Amino acid sequence: MRVVSVINFKGGVGKTTVTANLGAELARRGKRVLLVDLDPQSSLTYSFYAPDMAAGRIPPDRSIKAWYDSFDRGLPNRALSDCVVIPAEVNKKVQQYGGFVGLIPSSMSLIDHELSMLANVGLRGVEPGQELFRLRRALSEALHHPALAGYELVLIDCAPNFNIVTQSAIVASDHVLVPSRPDYLSTLGITSLLHNKSRLVEMYNHQITEYSPGKPVIAPTEIGVVFTMVQYKTVNPIKAHLHYMDLTQRRNPKLPIFRTSIRENVAFGSENPDGVPVILRLKPQDKIYVELMALASDFLNSSGFVERAVAAA
Repeated sequence: MRVVSVINFKGGVGKTTVTANLGAELARRGKRVLLVDLDPQSSLTYSFYAPDMAAGRIPPDRSIKAWYDSFDRGLPNRALSDCVVIPAEVNKKVQQYGGFVGLIPSSMSLIDHELSMLANVGLRGVEPGQELFRLRRALSEALHHPALAGYELVLIDCAPNFNIVTQSAIVASDHVLVPSRPDYLSTLGITSLLHNKSRLVEMYNHQITEYSPGKPVIAPTEIGVVFTMVQYKTVNPIKAHLHYMDLTQRRNPKLPIFRTSIRENVAFGSENPDGVPVILRLKPQDKIYVELMALASDFLNSSGFVERAVAAA
């Protein structure tokens, strides 16, 4: 199993669009993909279940919020696998290729969870540092439970912050993927994000020796930045976008930049009552289809997967 966190400190950069469409396309290529929605906005969840459908098809006790509600002294009392739901319409389209999509949905009430969770740290007989360590580690241990061993890839849609829930995603991850619009505000925080990630890894690995000696250290790597919502003039991005794409590379010379960029397209913001991501609804001649397909191939090559030769519909 490979675990990838999809994150940017800036919201509205196409993070969920990348996660949903990448997960769906990789499933169409024969991968068994688990998607985890850690963003209280629940946009990834609503990419597979329209809001009016979600209430009837996702039981309240099957969400990442319900899993966190079971925590006591920094440890869950439920298996994360109990919270997986199966988006039926997507799986109808990918099952003929041997792929599969599972989803751990989010809840808008997750936004209040961290405050209540942190308010109880250190009040139940566990040293605060150890309880925080457990909270950061819990998602990693839950994802590697035998009940989820059938999944080859986990994509985690993170909230645009660096709270303890997001930190738990980084701790659980092998890789980090950073979607970004090629503009000033969206690219400004990339360096800060990478710095915070490095500090978290250093702190966490130090705590392992104190709270969990013998456990392996973590070392999540950056797959790179994928630029989204790119505007084109003929065959090239507009100059303003080219400027920030180049600036991102100059600010972070060791950070990989995906060759494939995703153009701005109204299809991403349209209503999706069937719960099927754009990549599974577009025609092969659509430019955005070609770009999403290329992104999936770049992703597999960048993260060390060996792509199976499965024909796409």
